[in-house]
Amino acid sequence: MKSYDIVTGLERARPSSTQSEGSGHGKPPGSANQKIGDKSINGKKQEENEKQGPFYYIGGTNGIALISSFCESKGWKRMFSNIRDDYLLKWIDASTPSIHQTFHGGKQMLNQIPNNKVLTTKFGLCSSLKDNERIMNKYGRIMFSKFMELEEFYPETYRMDLKSERYAFCRAFQEGQTWISKPAESSQGRGIFLLRTLEDMMAFCEKLESVAENPYFRMRFYKSPLNRIVQRYVAQPLLLEGRKFDVRSYFLIACTSPYVTFFCHGYAKLTCNEYNPNSDDLTDHLTNQFIQKKNPLYSEMKEDTVWSMEHLNDYINEKYMEAKHLPRDWVFTVFTKRVQQIMTQCFIATKARLGRQLGYFDLLGFDIMIDQNFKVWLLEINANPSLLINCEVLKSVIPKVINEALDLVFEIFKKSGRGTNSHCMRKQLHAKDFGMSRERICTIVPDIFAKLRLHNCLSGKKHLPLTVGENGAAEEQVDVQFLNLEQNQTLHWGQTEKTRWT
Repeated sequence: MKSYDIVTGLERARPSSTQSEGSGHGKPPGSANQKIGDKSINGKKQEENEKQGPFYYIGGTNGIALISSFCESKGWKRMFSNIRDDYLLKWIDASTPSIHQTFHGGKQMLNQIPNNKVLTTKFGLCSSLKDNERIMNKYGRIMFSKFMELEEFYPETYRMDLKSERYAFCRAFQEGQTWISKPAESSQGRGIFLLRTLEDMMAFCEKLESVAENPYFRMRFYKSPLNRIVQRYVAQPLLLEGRKFDVRSYFLIACTSPYVTFFCHGYAKLTCNEYNPNSDDLTDHLTNQFIQKKNPLYSEMKEDTVWSMEHLNDYINEKYMEAKHLPRDWVFTVFTKRVQQIMTQCFIATKARLGRQLGYFDLLGFDIMIDQNFKVWLLEINANPSLLINCEVLKSVIPKVINEALDLVFEIFKKSGRGTNSHCMRKQLHAKDFGMSRERICTIVPDIFAKLRLHNCLSGKKHLPLTVGENGAAEEQVDVQFLNLEQNQTLHWGQTEKTRWT
């Protein structure tokens, strides 16, 4: 079986008799008589084996054309067998243990970090943030003064699979409040409903208790009513032209060894209908395109259900800046900084539990809401953010985000593969023109956090010493490089015509 150098892409000799790691077969993946999991048809497999790599594999349906276009531009060839392990890049919608077992760190790139569920599932995010909050409370807020309290950015949330949290929710519920119940691992608004009255809450809790000891649901937990969270509904959301909205922002974990992360703005998602807090129609409450397509008005309002960040910024400048005493360009200043703080805190709360090998990366979608007091709330984090392009704003945003994110991932992968150390790599990255204006800050998160070590990536300082150790004592100085760029630079990650990598 052939393999390829990660830097040059040239063919590298490899003994053909070597059994592939974790394949369970005596013959190498891709041999002519292996059919399990092979998605090729009508001789495509034979043609595929005759191609010269590097190879890439795409699993699932999200963003196939975008990923393919990027890879083909690099001269890589697509493989259609999901059991071959001689790929350079594998892009999948969801990870499985078998995929990580056959992954070759330092030689391949894979877009799903092991155990990313601690960030991207409702249970995982809720537990991770609460665990982090307990640690901060235990060791004192003075040590963690740069961190926000959980209630400042994450709506009150309870896991229904935990008896203590079910009881806590019942105690917290009050008549006249609205709570929203979401399946723990679902997406696109599936299985969501609202709890408004005491009768709703009592019926819901009684149902949960009735199935808690049911052996059927113990064996099929993913189907259980317990497999969901209940979250306090964000009251008095900020409205755009009378409609509810939230913001999709991107967080790229470009490398896990060392950790290198980036932030990028996305777009605003709006409902078709004007907001009615008493409505039972979910299209009045949920902004994602999957739900909005069910609205009869969607076909004529499709282009107005997605706004660019520039459009959002202009609207807030015009409608709210004076009335709410906001600084000009609030979206690209205050809002951006708060979103970055939220991302950083979520990442630091979970990074110790993420899988780490050179080549792992993840592009995550953060859903952010703003209320009428201009308080910023994290709703959820998506491991497989939608790459669907069905309106003009998405056409201008998503392809550029994907192309430049993959460019960053590949460039960092090559530098790390050449043995470039973390400090030198930061200098090289800093020397490149990412073209980010000041409102689109790019940060590099240092790879030296221990259990209780902390660092606020958004301090505004160029170099920040890390001074808190295991016992609260001062430890080594951390050289953290921030990419503070000039205001007149116009190219942005996710917004450029071409990323300036050489």
